[in-house]
Amino acid sequence: MRAIESATKQLLLNRKSPATWWIFYHSPGVRGFQGAGGPNGGVAMNAYQTGESRIDLDAELASPGLAASSIKAIIHEFGHALGLPHIGPLPGLNLGNSLMGPINRVYWKRVPGNDPKVYLNKACAVMLKTHPLFRNQPPTKGAEFPEKVDVENLKVVAADGGKSITVSGKMRSSLAAQSIVIVDSSRNRYGDYWSRAYSAPLKEGSFTVVINEPFEAGTLFLGFCFNNGINSGGKKSFQGGSKFTIEYRQTADGFEFEPADTFKSEELSKAKERTIQSGGIERTYVLHLPEGLAENAPLVFVLHGYGSKAEPERFGMNSVADANRFAVCYPQGEKDGRGKACWNVGYPFQQDMKVDDVAFLSELAGYLQETHGFSAQNTFCTGMSNGGEMCYQLACQRPDVFRAIAPIAGLMMEWLYKECECASPVPVMEIHGTKDRTSVWDGDLKSEGGWGTYVSVPLAIQYWVAENRCTEVVTATLPDIDKDDGSHVVVQKHLNGRNGNEVWLYKVIDGGNDWAGRSGNNDINTSEEIWKFFSTFLK
Repeated sequence: MRAIESATKQLLLNRKSPATWWIFYHSPGVRGFQGAGGPNGGVAMNAYQTGESRIDLDAELASPGLAASSIKAIIHEFGHALGLPHIGPLPGLNLGNSLMGPINRVYWKRVPGNDPKVYLNKACAVMLKTHPLFRNQPPTKGAEFPEKVDVENLKVVAADGGKSITVSGKMRSSLAAQSIVIVDSSRNRYGDYWSRAYSAPLKEGSFTVVINEPFEAGTLFLGFCFNNGINSGGKKSFQGGSKFTIEYRQTADGFEFEPADTFKSEELSKAKERTIQSGGIERTYVLHLPEGLAENAPLVFVLHGYGSKAEPERFGMNSVADANRFAVCYPQGEKDGRGKACWNVGYPFQQDMKVDDVAFLSELAGYLQETHGFSAQNTFCTGMSNGGEMCYQLACQRPDVFRAIAPIAGLMMEWLYKECECASPVPVMEIHGTKDRTSVWDGDLKSEGGWGTYVSVPLAIQYWVAENRCTEVVTATLPDIDKDDGSHVVVQKHLNGRNGNEVWLYKVIDGGNDWAGRSGNNDINTSEEIWKFFSTFLK
């Protein structure tokens, strides 16, 4: 990031300008490739270990010799700058590695042999077709997602004797679209670099897509290529970007799907929003109720991150709730002065916000407990990034409402760290990447990131260890199941606290600002780990 900031100043580049540009730089001991963007412009960054960075133009693109500084990697990052997600190769095509797939060294290890070919997936070509750069148009400034996207008559069925899956339906939107792209991601061991993609044109909104090489168990992420260049479900990964998802697994009879083979678009695209009055304004939330939920069932709140919204599909918590019989509430944050939905935790630019989110979430918990018969003793809260910071605030100010918290990539603001006086401390679990560039592991006591001052993750955890008076610590390194995701997890559990409380820290070594299992690290399923923690403290 420092290299990007330096280059933008030296070259007088405007990062908000609808343009796509590259940065090449040399940093001793560092090799890295990054890219991000879309129809509004983007950046591709390529860093090399030496000042020479020589590339043999006669070498094959997928050869191990080009793994450190390859043309393939350069084009891959440029693809991200144009809005392409990670998409792996389709084995049945026998075309070698894919440009948006794994790095050459990893591909070569998994697919040994003399297979030096590299190709552009058809799905990637379909996505590029709508980009202004490939339509002889100037870059689109301020292209945005359509206000509404619905899928009608969506059907998912086994085909070809159970060897493939056919997905069909009709898309309706306020914005014209050309094609559908479906990304198939394994739920077992592959990261998104190895996901598979399929595409088909839209004919008056209707589509039929055949998934020829499904995994044993996976998730289908549906996205659409709109005429303004936006790809819904795109960015760097379809996981977390697509709001239409279908879980499946192979059985002796073919496949099982969730949702079922046929379902209405409302059930898949957008859960029903509910409302409640709090602080004189109408607040909204989405509630997931597993079928046949028992009286006095546990309730888990899931708080979205900064600038995001209450989208159950982003976290994969509903399937965990269905399996373990608890309800899930997804509250919606209000917009700040920047027009971004958020939780009011005292960021410098939130000083004019009058919204009391602690009151709202506490009132909502009480309302749901009374209306639906949920357990007042077993109400928990987790949240991503900004939502995680609100978890810490709830733990300090309303431990009588929330039995335990699980901030994910969350931080403890310095003002809260100094002012928190918790007579009844609660159990705390944090999952945090050591290379999180948004919520920095080491803290930010000078507000260099612009989010205000906050303490380091270890210091925040130590605060709750001390408050809970934990007397024992157990540390374990979890199996590095996916060696291609560039990270692994070390778990530190502080035990024997007062009232049986515990404090767990999942340290994702080299991890980023992610919900592990949905993005970034693939060694753990964050939603499952959260419930494993919460269920420890059920009363």
